[in-house]
Amino acid sequence: MTKEQAIQHNKAVIENIIESLIENHYVDPIKFMLDHNYAIGMISIYMDAANIAREMMGMPQLVIYDIEED
Repeated sequence: MTKEQAIQHNKAVIENIIESLIENHYVDPIKFMLDHNYAIGMISIYMDAANIAREMMGMPQLVIYDIEED
């Protein structure tokens, strides 16, 4: 996977998570937009919970690729 593909993948995963968090009223949207730590924490909690459910359903895990260069 190229760096550009990893960036596009990460962007799509995060966009889907944010959309789900807001549409399902799992987060305070104002706080989510203004508090970086709150947003990161809620995205992390969502990914952890989603991956538990996905594992139980035999689905692939949600992943975010590390795109930092060495």
